[in-house]
Amino acid sequence: MQAFYCTHYEQAHQKFCEAVSELGWSLELRSLSSPAADRQLVTAVAQHTPVSQAGDRALVITTGLHGVEGFFGTAVLLKLLEQYRQLGPPDCTVLLMHALNPYGYAQCRRCDEHNRDLNRNFLLPGQSYEGAPELYHKLDSFLNPRNGTQSGEPFYAKALMIAMRYGYAAVQSAIASGQYEYPKGLFYGGDQASDLSAWLSERLPHWLQGTEQVMHLDIHTGLGRWMSYKLMFETRLNRSQRQRVQELFRDDELVELLPMQAPNTNRQGLAKDASAHPPYRVQGSFGRWCAQVAGVPEYLFAVAEFGTYPAVKVLRALRRENQLHHWGHSQALETKKASMQPEKEELLEAFCPRSEKWRRVCLDRAVGVVERATRMLLEEGAA
Repeated sequence: MQAFYCTHYEQAHQKFCEAVSELGWSLELRSLSSPAADRQLVTAVAQHTPVSQAGDRALVITTGLHGVEGFFGTAVLLKLLEQYRQLGPPDCTVLLMHALNPYGYAQCRRCDEHNRDLNRNFLLPGQSYEGAPELYHKLDSFLNPRNGTQSGEPFYAKALMIAMRYGYAAVQSAIASGQYEYPKGLFYGGDQASDLSAWLSERLPHWLQGTEQVMHLDIHTGLGRWMSYKLMFETRLNRSQRQRVQELFRDDELVELLPMQAPNTNRQGLAKDASAHPPYRVQGSFGRWCAQVAGVPEYLFAVAEFGTYPAVKVLRALRRENQLHHWGHSQALETKKASMQPEKEELLEAFCPRSEKWRRVCLDRAVGVVERATRMLLEEGAA
């Protein structure tokens, strides 16, 4: 199991490319062109095209949109490739995208080289890279302190006081829904579309040309209870799809995230209680953008999110790493790569825990999610 987990980006990229080459699949590489990249950083896309007529269906798996989450995403892809090597790939087009945000992966950051949270950057027509939740303005000094990280800071006490004052759901929504006014702040969506979106807007329709049905799973970690997972649909399910999803997955694993819908008002029947819903809606999310750009008649997109630590602990890790990156002392930033800064270690632990049990259980569950999603795709196509 540990063989699927990598310790750094270069190792992950090499292992992925080697596994793809073993299968004889096509491989397309996109190099990051940015002054912030101190080495060659690459997004790799592997494609399998079936011999049969099942090319009208496609399974798409994306990883590493939030850079540091790519450590788990790599493990999922490597295990899938090993399984395909042993048992054969599914009878459909398969697209596996490794390290969508190679800078964040290599630097152990969640955001890209411009501090953009890429899952807040994919705006739809009519949306603009402007504004921030009103409460975010009030929380700015707490979320983005303009000084180096300090030991002994009463972070948890401050966070508790803020949650008691404004309400947990309101605070979570203000922080995580995305903001476009604080370029060095957490969850910054950017001031323009990323190069990644420009590249994908050209390549995604090319890869999926002639496809009628897509099942797209985007692998994430950090949100939810320890070792649990949610399958969060960002595109609308029709009645038969919803019924099949409920047959393949337990109700407590599913959330349907429809645009502009308030938490716990889902009339479509997937989520059963408030705890199943993230109490916020994200602007600029990847899924709805993909569905619009791909030009495919039926495009189902779901985030497969694997839980790690409580949200406040994950927020602390994000905040400390962001402090280090933007306002840390130069001496700390020059720490040798062989001994990663404690803030980076904390962030990596928040999104890919060292626990062998977590890694084993979540990896098995992730592969199981892909298997069931594949089954649904092939059954839909045969109906």
